[in-house]
Amino acid sequence: MSKLKSLVHCINFGQQYDCISQIPKNKIGVVSNIEKYIISGKINLYYKHILETTLSLFKSKKIELILINCNTTNNDLKNDLIEFGVPENNIYMDVSNFKTLDSVIATKRLFGLNKITLIS
Repeated sequence: MSKLKSLVHCINFGQQYDCISQIPKNKIGVVSNIEKYIISGKINLYYKHILETTLSLFKSKKIELILINCNTTNNDLKNDLIEFGVPENNIYMDVSNFKTLDSVIATKRLFGLNKITLIS
């Protein structure tokens, strides 16, 4: 059983998970685009954990698509996901919403979904 370093929420079920095997499959995973590096120039551990968790969920087929909430031109998360094997056409950048909650709501409008996986 793979232990996750970040928390995964499945919207609609109201559940939180810390092991991949427990997580139900959902069409899409929503994640916030955060800074890859902290002020000192070191890797942001939160970024690292989000990246690892998102990759684990995708490779375990728990999510098919990844929606990155981003209100900046920072594409580090997208680029790293692609570098580690996620096809670019499975990644959507939501640049129109400033808050992750807005991206969650947009999944209903954009994809017609009532259930998602929120990675935080």
